[in-house]
Amino acid sequence: MSSIEEVGILQVVIIVLLCEPQRRRRAELGWIIVAGAVYAAIYYLGPGLLGLLYEAVEPIVGKIGWVGLFVLAGVLLYAVSLVLAYRADEKERRAVRARSKEAFDKRVEDLMSSQHLSFEDATAAAARAGDEKLKAGG
Repeated sequence: MSSIEEVGILQVVIIVLLCEPQRRRRAELGWIIVAGAVYAAIYYLGPGLLGLLYEAVEPIVGKIGWVGLFVLAGVLLYAVSLVLAYRADEKERRAVRARSKEAFDKRVEDLMSSQHLSFEDATAAAARAGDEKLKAGG
């Protein structure tokens, strides 16, 4: 890295730190150091890891092609995100069934924003969902 690049990076760090309130500068500097370490790891280790990844997926590409590989990767990512979303929603539903005020209010707000219900209709729907789950589970 040339000295002009180093000076430019230091100037960006100083500008970012000056934009932050003084009490948060230490935390911001910590995040800048972490970002620099991640960048350095990607810069120095990335090409080698990319070569290993290519060698690993080359047999799969030979069988199903690049489009098939990207479709397969997309399906796997979608499945993982679907499972995580289902678990998060199930936790929220359990909290609503346990009559948690915060969870019930959050559910009402979600129903109002996603299904464009009025406050009264969203409250009734959230209460019905909680009561139905209690009847089915108990």
